[in-house]
Amino acid sequence: MYYPDFPVKSYDDFLRWYKGVTDNITWNAHDIQNLSISGNQDEGWQVSYDVVWKATAKNGDKYDMRVHQQLRVVLQQGQLKIAKLHAEVIE
Repeated sequence: MYYPDFPVKSYDDFLRWYKGVTDNITWNAHDIQNLSISGNQDEGWQVSYDVVWKATAKNGDKYDMRVHQQLRVVLQQGQLKIAKLHAEVIE
């Protein structure tokens, strides 16, 4: 997984990234736009969308950004799993 501010290469990386979010953000909202999904059960799915993220930090900073995300989702042992995620700030 790759987020613009923090590459996530392990479960522990994800926990550190998410702790940073929960420790510093007091309010946030997500609006999903431009959703596109292609693929199939055998080969997996390519998912593309934009997230309009608005947030307020504990220090009073305000965030209002658009992040484009691309995912590869696969079916493994009857469960959907994110095999790859890339996020890039576009505004």
